[in-house]
Amino acid sequence: MSGCKLDPLFEAGDSRVVVPKDVIGELPECFEETVLGSPRMSSRQLRCYHGYHVREYDSVYEVHRDRFDPRVRPFSHLMFDTSLLRALIALLVAGRLWRRRRR
Repeated sequence: MSGCKLDPLFEAGDSRVVVPKDVIGELPECFEETVLGSPRMSSRQLRCYHGYHVREYDSVYEVHRDRFDPRVRPFSHLMFDTSLLRALIALLVAGRLWRRRRR
């Protein structure tokens, strides 16, 4: 996970940073809007292929890194990048939906 304009934000080893929009300016072109993730009152969420997940608020971006992109590896993302409880609930729901489709 490297090569993104946001890499320097994580040099101190932080797992999540909140950055004023005027410090970053525009997000790099690698970011795409997504519905995947918990919005937590944000106006929108964005992801990039470098592993970053951004929640956009009025004056700040909240940024964290995911090990697995849920658009590419959803089950790995659930197991390693989300809380265990949410992952278990998501797997149970996915299992029920899968069983219903097979009927």
